[in-house]
Amino acid sequence: MARLETKRPMMHGGDLASASKSYGQPENGWIDLSTGISPHAYPYDIKNLSQESLRRLPDTSLYEALKRAAASAYGIESLDQLALASGSQGLIQVLPHLLAGKTFAIVSPTYSEHEKSWARSGCTILNVSEPEDGAARADILLVVNPNNPTGRLFPKEQLLALADQMTRAGRWLIVDEAFADLNPAESLASHCFDMNLIVLKSIGKFFGLAGLRVGFSISPVAMASRLTDHIGPWPISGPALVIAADALADHSWQAEQRLRLKALQHRLDACLATYNLSPMGACDLFRLLDIEGAQELQRHLAQHGIWTRIFDYNPRWLRLGLPHETGDDFQRLKNALADWQTRAGEESEQADAP
Repeated sequence: MARLETKRPMMHGGDLASASKSYGQPENGWIDLSTGISPHAYPYDIKNLSQESLRRLPDTSLYEALKRAAASAYGIESLDQLALASGSQGLIQVLPHLLAGKTFAIVSPTYSEHEKSWARSGCTILNVSEPEDGAARADILLVVNPNNPTGRLFPKEQLLALADQMTRAGRWLIVDEAFADLNPAESLASHCFDMNLIVLKSIGKFFGLAGLRVGFSISPVAMASRLTDHIGPWPISGPALVIAADALADHSWQAEQRLRLKALQHRLDACLATYNLSPMGACDLFRLLDIEGAQELQRHLAQHGIWTRIFDYNPRWLRLGLPHETGDDFQRLKNALADWQTRAGEESEQADAP
């Protein structure tokens, strides 16, 4: 497979078109490990979708059904606390228009779209390493929890204390919980009713349904109402509403999914350890490597038809999502890493030769 150098930075994972343009189409197809999306999607049979859900504008009852399922899944006190959007990205772009504030602090490095949206609003951006620093200095603080891409998990008690502090000062805490469904006990979703706290959720990662583009914010009722008005009618398609409601209501599948993803995480860790790779990130849906030559390793894996994620702001970081346990995903990853290790050894011997 011929390799072409790409000149366009990799802004997000999952762009297999760019991978193919840069490296050609792999003989056995791509294994996409460049996102944190579960390799196991919620198994909805699309044959069950009615033609009405395709022909008609989404009925109010479909939105209410999704809100009820979300409230049950996340322990939300009132349906009126929920605002729906086309993925959490839709909410990320709207929030800067509704929250008054001159300074926006974000615990960094993290998902880059947050900073981009707030920078466009004219806010002064503060990149902080600890949430307490941001809470002391900014009108609005954002924390991604668990963080993407580092996997860092901030304890629930720590964030609730900050939410209380910011509420009393008339400021806001936003917590992006895109990866929190694997650890529901750590979620702040049930604490938003009477605090200046906004929690963002989506079903893309844990449920493996990123293509549906379904996201939620949980907040005090007044803020949810403002968000809903600003987003406008029909933010989610009829078929997506039906599928997402079923997925959120299926609590037994969610319990099974957590066990399944934990097992895949342990298997990936064991695979990486075989080649002396120790992840620094601890999110169950991905692993982050901090290594010399991360960009070279990404190119090497791409030549084996495995697409991973690198980061413009840290040339030592490489993120891998979870391979599927069926098929040859793990074996292809092992073969590619073994080849990488062999080549590294040969280069080391050549360098040491007199």
